[in-house]
Amino acid sequence: MFNQPNQPNLLTQFQSHLVAQSKSPNTILAYTKDLNSYFSHINQSPTTLTRDSILSYKSYLQHTKSTNAKTINRILSSLKSYNEYLISKTFSLI
Repeated sequence: MFNQPNQPNLLTQFQSHLVAQSKSPNTILAYTKDLNSYFSHINQSPTTLTRDSILSYKSYLQHTKSTNAKTINRILSSLKSYNEYLISKTFSLI
């Protein structure tokens, strides 16, 4: 789901970025899972993160999935890291 036809290597590039930052294999796996779940839920391009979609996803995790706060914070950290990566790659963000 994460890879789109016009961005076939974006996830792989982000994973390589995390490796270069010396993130642990478990962190890389968790971030990848978090991003796949997020983009599947919002059904948007992996080059687009919006405040509204993140807040909507957070609400979904809290109220529909009853996800605990620690996990939600990790997911938000994953999204923040990915957003910073996109900015460094100069993707247009809303």
